[in-house]
Amino acid sequence: MSTRVLFISSVFPPDIGGPSQQSASLTQELAAQGLSVNLLLPEGKRVPVSRPRLLTRVVRDVGRGGRAPVWKLLRLVNLFQFFCASIARVRPIAIHIQVFGDPFGLMAILAARLMGVPILVKLTGEKHVEWAGEHGEGGWRVVLLRGLDWAQLHAADRVWTTSPQFQVRLRREYNLSRKQVLMLPNFIELEGFEAVAARRTKQVGKGLQVLCVARLRPWKGLEHTLRACALAGDAVAGLTIVGCGSEDYLAALKRLAVRLGIDSRVSFRPAVAPDAIASTYGSADVFILLSDYEPFGIVLVEAMAAGLPVIATHTGGIPSVLGELGPECMVAPGDADAAGKLLIELSQSSERIDRLVVAGRRRARRFDLASGARRLHEAYIELGGHHCVI
Repeated sequence: MSTRVLFISSVFPPDIGGPSQQSASLTQELAAQGLSVNLLLPEGKRVPVSRPRLLTRVVRDVGRGGRAPVWKLLRLVNLFQFFCASIARVRPIAIHIQVFGDPFGLMAILAARLMGVPILVKLTGEKHVEWAGEHGEGGWRVVLLRGLDWAQLHAADRVWTTSPQFQVRLRREYNLSRKQVLMLPNFIELEGFEAVAARRTKQVGKGLQVLCVARLRPWKGLEHTLRACALAGDAVAGLTIVGCGSEDYLAALKRLAVRLGIDSRVSFRPAVAPDAIASTYGSADVFILLSDYEPFGIVLVEAMAAGLPVIATHTGGIPSVLGELGPECMVAPGDADAAGKLLIELSQSSERIDRLVVAGRRRARRFDLASGARRLHEAYIELGGHHCVI
């Protein structure tokens, strides 16, 4: 007897970033625990050949390259037909949609509703909030995107949210019932990051090496990060920002660094492949993430597991990630002054850094991949009515 699940994700290696790595790690761990994982991916994604338990099917993008409405419609129809056929062939007890709000997931929801299969959707971010944060405007686009967010959330049988704060938001803003919301933190493979922590040696020299790993998006608060490091003065020897995004936004950040007089101490690096991200944390002394909007903040787990003290904002899911560490290392969103002060304080107290590192590594173990995957497996069984297919 095996439990069959369709796992649908538009984000998967070779894509860069934490969500891509989590999709790969999660499906591999679920398969290792005995679940029959049928993985549906867009063209261009790959699964390591060392993972034979994963049954992978790739969606052929019929309308690829066409920008006219007819080609976009053809893509959606192709996706819908593919998902319907996959559901009929696999006969899963549940469908897991890993990325919320994109056309790939939307067509999967429609197909699952038509075929009568229970749906679990992971809330990775509200599209209308992200649009407003990136474009700085409201209007009809935000209203439309909020309507689409609402429709997709209500079409799902379970919505996986990664923090208590978003659990409350789903119930208040979207009127979801308690039963519809699954509160389960993100989880990652910790071994690579813990190995970095074990190899770490105390830095000798003046000033902190500060690291930020984030998408280059306005709501990630990178302007606040630059200002905080400028305000910290000699306490910060260097700031490295690792991530990909808009070239225009990157250029704006570089101009800000020049105006602040810290451009010689700031390094912008492109995003790193998921299987190499752990080593990125090895040369830093402190990790900083000053997001204005953050559903979870998985990079904070990575940083703590890699043996770094963290500075972050009190927003979204970040308080649930940091837990008891929060009061000592969180600042209000947009408060670059407070973040700069924390950087100065850390540069003056190696004992405080050591204490935060020990507590952070202990906290990171709460987000272990194996235990998280077991809880998700249980959710599939519950969602499917305790029914396993042969």
